Amino acid sequence: MKIFKNNIYKALMLLSVIVLFGCDEGFDEININPNAPTVETVQADNLFLAALVSAANETMDETLLIISDLRGFAFPSGIAAYENGTSQKWSGMYDRITDINTVLGLTTPGGRQENTLNNAVARILRVLYYQRMVDLFGAIPYTEGAKGLEFPNPSYDSEAFIYKDLVNELDQAITQLNAVSGGAFSNVDFIYDGSTANWIKFANALKLRIGMRMRFVDPAVATPVITNALSSSLIGSNSESATFKYPGSEDSDSNPLHGTTRPTNRFVSELLLKELRDSNDPRKFIYATVAGNNNDIYQGQVNGLNVNFDDGAQSVRGTLFWQNRDLPAYILTYSEVCFLRAEAALAGIGGGDANAEFRKGIRANLEQWGVSETDIATFLTTSTATLSGSDEEKLEQIAIQKWIALFTNGHEAYAEMRRTGYPAIAQRTATAEIDRVDPNGNTATITVGYRLGITEGVFPTKVEYPSNELNLNTEHYNTAVSAYGDGLLDNVWWDVR
Repeated sequence: MKIFKNNIYKALMLLSVIVLFGCDEGFDEININPNAPTVETVQADNLFLAALVSAANETMDETLLIISDLRGFAFPSGIAAYENGTSQKWSGMYDRITDINTVLGLTTPGGRQENTLNNAVARILRVLYYQRMVDLFGAIPYTEGAKGLEFPNPSYDSEAFIYKDLVNELDQAITQLNAVSGGAFSNVDFIYDGSTANWIKFANALKLRIGMRMRFVDPAVATPVITNALSSSLIGSNSESATFKYPGSEDSDSNPLHGTTRPTNRFVSELLLKELRDSNDPRKFIYATVAGNNNDIYQGQVNGLNVNFDDGAQSVRGTLFWQNRDLPAYILTYSEVCFLRAEAALAGIGGGDANAEFRKGIRANLEQWGVSETDIATFLTTSTATLSGSDEEKLEQIAIQKWIALFTNGHEAYAEMRRTGYPAIAQRTATAEIDRVDPNGNTATITVGYRLGITEGVFPTKVEYPSNELNLNTEHYNTAVSAYGDGLLDNVWWDVR
């Protein structure tokens, strides 16, 4: 891509790293970082790039890949261990939202860098951040959030209010993009190279995702949002997916999953590999490496165990994911849009053929990961690739295939698992018997122990607020906790199934 050859890239990336990491220190303890770049010294492009890089990196967050049972890990921490301790995401995402708010101030009418298109694209990116925050934490400071000394102790807004306002934000951003011709953030847009037409498709797809997230909790609000998105210009091919393209020329500009040596502790989840094995899914050979001494062994790590098997009979992520510096971050893909269309059609929203969209979603993801046309055609003849049974069974099929397709998107996988209930994660017990294959291909039933965490083995349904909210924003924190709860087993607003 031509922007990667642009001489300003290294300077921009370096500044983005400074902004990305330099502003995180002490966010929970102070309301503004005196060492952070100011409106007077930082250009909108640089802050936008910093937020874009962070959004891409966060898409592939390892902790959320573990809790989503896409990655396997024996001794995780935080929510992946069913414990507290993942709330540092709060400060990281609010720092980036603060950057975006600065960009919006710079690019708004009358701002020093007034630009309608840049302003609209920044609004879309801010929606992505806030959607992720609501999905993790529930109620959060929104109206007064990320505004520094203007609101040093911001109040919390309800998830229902925020979700509805995110739709309004997307609508206004789309209106802005339709009103003016030209490109947006063309020098630093590592997703769409400044194509506003594609940003509109991304915004509509994000609206569809948000609408579907509300479907079970508030169908009266969700249905018109879904219908509107389905009738709008949407991501319609893999080439239009919201994909952050890492240059990959060196470690500092490579994707977070990259490793220069075989990452022996980055196992694939056994839950995922069992699904791929049982359905003869060709993604098995891409997602995972063969384990042990037998070329037929594809065996993952059972999450939550008190033991880490070290006999070599476990599959790690395939070479595509750790040998390629430029592996992109898939933020919102064509396959996800197809699965959303399939679920909407199954629910009788917006018309369409649920099975046809379901199959399009499978094909799109197989193509995304480079599966051959021969293997795609074969897999599409299997019962796995055709909806059947009751509507609930069809929903489960859609949800499982979407989960598999979200192999590197922990945020979305964790959210959809909670919203749909699929794949179902059974409560962990102190001990259990599992079947395991040794390096030579021999299967044995062994007794193992599980880490139960503070939830007594129950799958966590949200991330707790950081302790500094209690210490520094006590009144509003207590009000929010009283109204919405703050335990790992408290449900976020849309999690009602």
